[in-house]
Amino acid sequence: MPNTAKIYNLTKNAPCFGPARVLAVDESANLVQVRLLKTTDRPEVWCRPVLSLAQSLVSGDEVLVMGERINDIYIVDLLARSRTTDVKQPRAALATETKTGAFVVIDTENSNADHEVIKVFSNQKKLVFEYDAKSEKARIFAPSGDLDLMTETGDIALNAAGKIRLNAEKIDVTGRSAVSLGVSRLTGDSGASLALDSRKVKIDSPEIKISAGRGSLFFTELRYAGEKIFATAGYIQIMARRLETAAKTILEKADNVYRKVKQLSQLQAGRKRVLVDETFYVKSRRSVMKSDKNFKVKSDKIHLG
Repeated sequence: MPNTAKIYNLTKNAPCFGPARVLAVDESANLVQVRLLKTTDRPEVWCRPVLSLAQSLVSGDEVLVMGERINDIYIVDLLARSRTTDVKQPRAALATETKTGAFVVIDTENSNADHEVIKVFSNQKKLVFEYDAKSEKARIFAPSGDLDLMTETGDIALNAAGKIRLNAEKIDVTGRSAVSLGVSRLTGDSGASLALDSRKVKIDSPEIKISAGRGSLFFTELRYAGEKIFATAGYIQIMARRLETAAKTILEKADNVYRKVKQLSQLQAGRKRVLVDETFYVKSRRSVMKSDKNFKVKSDKIHLG
């Protein structure tokens, strides 16, 4: 007698048969939440996968479901994998989806029931928001495009008990009228501050430190007012068309002093005293020494001629 096969129509009495999209996976209960793509009174249901699919389904997969009752549905085949590869698909115990395709999941990290993370995905299955309940940390993601924070008439305030970090390839800070940076002391007094407006930059601080390998300052006009200036350098060069110095007392100390004047060198003083330990040498083409009253020359020996 030849071998024969009989085909049974399993879908004849199955009110639920067709494609569905996976929304969430509960591995602990071996349940998968899906959204039925055909018209039904309950578009989102929980169902059981066959053994071969139990460990491989992720949110976004398209599967084939079948069942005789809406509360007794099975996933019998995988029709298409999720197209997204940008983010790790969450395995969650609960999910919901909007009509446009965006969805929210509660992800159980590393199968730890006490560590739940709420994740919001766009209709392109891109992660846009994440909240970690254990670490109490929230994150906003912009997988593509820009992220804008805008108000029509109000202000935007960022307040944190800890630090606020900005990390980017380039950071631009622009104010239409002014930009201010400041540090508040624990005593309530204002500390160091930096203020910028359209005409000037103002720095107010108890102490300023600048360290660099090389620096340049260019000013059309520069004024300094202070109590003291201390400078230490191996080499200082000053070049100017006119140099003026005014002081009550000038003290200079050096091992050697060399001055070269091309034309006139003039000293006007109420009194002048020159003390030389060894040799006092004066040489000129012509010399004139004039005194209105007395002229004294005193020495052990005087040589003339």
